[in-house]
Amino acid sequence: MIDKNKLIDTLFELNLFYCAGKAEYFLDSETKSPFFFDINSINSFPFFKPFFLDSLVSLIKKACDYGDGKNTELLLAAVGHSGIPFTALASDKLSLPMIYIRDSSKKHGKKNLIEGSVKEGIATLLFTETLSSKAKLENAVRALNEKKGDIKGIVTIFNMLDVSDVKIDDNIIPVYSLIDLASLIERAEKNKLIDKKNIEIMANWKSQGNPAASKTPCVSDKGCPKVSHDAQKAAEVLLDIKAVALSVKEPFRYASGILSPIYCDNRLLVSNPEKWNIIINIMEQIIKTEVGIENIEVIAGTSTAGIPHAALLAEKFSLPMIYVKSEKGEIEKRSNIEGSLFYGKRVLVIEDLVSTGKSSIESVRILREHGAIVDYCVAIFTYQMESAEKVFADEKCTLFTASNFKTLIKTAVDGKYITDDEAEKAVNWSSDPPNWGKKYGYE
Repeated sequence: MIDKNKLIDTLFELNLFYCAGKAEYFLDSETKSPFFFDINSINSFPFFKPFFLDSLVSLIKKACDYGDGKNTELLLAAVGHSGIPFTALASDKLSLPMIYIRDSSKKHGKKNLIEGSVKEGIATLLFTETLSSKAKLENAVRALNEKKGDIKGIVTIFNMLDVSDVKIDDNIIPVYSLIDLASLIERAEKNKLIDKKNIEIMANWKSQGNPAASKTPCVSDKGCPKVSHDAQKAAEVLLDIKAVALSVKEPFRYASGILSPIYCDNRLLVSNPEKWNIIINIMEQIIKTEVGIENIEVIAGTSTAGIPHAALLAEKFSLPMIYVKSEKGEIEKRSNIEGSLFYGKRVLVIEDLVSTGKSSIESVRILREHGAIVDYCVAIFTYQMESAEKVFADEKCTLFTASNFKTLIKTAVDGKYITDDEAEKAVNWSSDPPNWGKKYGYE
């Protein structure tokens, strides 16, 4: 199991964080930054190195379903000399072939750019210890394309760009990371791992973005949904059981009057036990790796759609379960909360769907009014509306989701549910839902 928080804590414990306060560190040929993490120095600490290596091996397995009988052949490719140490260790651990790709061709001998051999069509994962810009990867991707390698993804220990994929030429390559910048900033701030000034420097660099990267917008800086293997898997489940309906030609009209190319009904999950179990397992991993089981004492479902998922998750973690109603009702306790909630308990909210975020945050407020400490919400799916970003940020509640709108759209294109042109229209919807219908001539 990958423990992101422990990885982050260890980076700071080993004093691998460097911050100059101005952009004077070259991360690659095109990118300068006021800070960086010396990831490769982890190899100088034999006690801590196995933890990072084991986490990386787990990530590689997840990225390509390696070891599950789906990919019997896999090639690991180190990007530049800095990618070699961990690639070699992971290659040895998994008994996989590896290559390394130079930043530029040798000027002597065979003048190779790629060292090692690439079998045509072999599934390949690129590894870079820190993903800091697209420029760092361009030579490697083009070199592998010339060799007709099948690039399945980019694996990195530290994703400075907070991106879910990188576009290079005609390749859109998914990114799998152990640590993302948003989570690192949040953890450092929450646990006071470094001083406030350095946290602000990292946050400012993140908010400015990096023009060299193909960046996927987030629902929020905290708990930013990323196109991970699990997020894609969750999207596939929702599409498979037809919980999500996509229609760009004839959009759906919500109760609010907004037109949308998507309608999500996660309630269908409970009638599909096998698929439902996949989603619950993904949510379980989010709770373990993102929220931290040590931060939860009670699990609360939102009425009514969040209740069944909350019940299963509470059972998995052997935790008390309650649920929250928007109205008190006219019978029994006449309370917004069903179940026993003691003052000061740390409560995790389980939601099925986040659209504007208002109903989810209403549950958070009700729980807080009853004395609960509520810092996190885990949902199955989010439409990634800007209004949700704002309301969760205003309430200081971090949202994590099993999948999200942009992941679903990408999965729908890959599965030929919709065309590329339809996908572009759909993606534009999430940035401005109220005006989307007028923009595309639907009203």
